[in-house]
Amino acid sequence: MKPPRAALFALFLSACVASQGASVQRVDGVALQVATDDGYYWPAPVPDPASGTEIEVFPLVTALVVTRRDGLPMDRSAEAVARQAANAHCAGLGLGGPGASARYANGAWAFFPCAGG
Repeated sequence: MKPPRAALFALFLSACVASQGASVQRVDGVALQVATDDGYYWPAPVPDPASGTEIEVFPLVTALVVTRRDGLPMDRSAEAVARQAANAHCAGLGLGGPGASARYANGAWAFFPCAGG
């Protein structure tokens, strides 16, 4: 008995959609994982009406998070390497690169999502 073509196509399509969430990019010989995080805390300065000074709030945003595949923390000075991985991830999806803002926290780099995505 042959499986219906529609079922095979649906299985293939679901695999493609699932793979868009994360990818592994090799930059300077290091495997970096780029994944979308829909609940990333990104600090944003906001003026405090009571005191007039700025305070930081942490809204949840969607971000591309770049980590080392081997589990070691990335270095704070590795923003350019992390951005290369994020750019390659976006290009693989047929989208423009991530936004200009970057944030380093907990051994990982985060960027705003791919342009056009």
